[in-house]
Amino acid sequence: MWLEIIVGGGIVTFSNVGMLLNEMGKDPRCEWAARIEERAQKVCGRKEGVRFGCRSGDMSIWLNEDAVLPVVRAINEALPDMPDYVKGFFQRVAYLVENGERVRLIGSS
Repeated sequence: MWLEIIVGGGIVTFSNVGMLLNEMGKDPRCEWAARIEERAQKVCGRKEGVRFGCRSGDMSIWLNEDAVLPVVRAINEALPDMPDYVKGFFQRVAYLVENGERVRLIGSS
């Protein structure tokens, strides 16, 4: 799985995070991403600016700057319900979203 995180138009990470398939051949991190997206949108009070997408086994997370804290909160609230093999991944996502350096592409505003 490739993971792409973009916050406020700046790339935080684009990295290969490996495969994690359940008995149905699906990656449970995608299921949890959808739950976190929904929870973060409720905290924000809006849907725009908070988007978690899983496509072809890869995950993309696009956030506005003001959605960072709601996403971190949603992840932290979901942690007790997550299986152990998924927790570390989302703890890392929360850290990167909150503390990761945003790299702007040349020519982007």
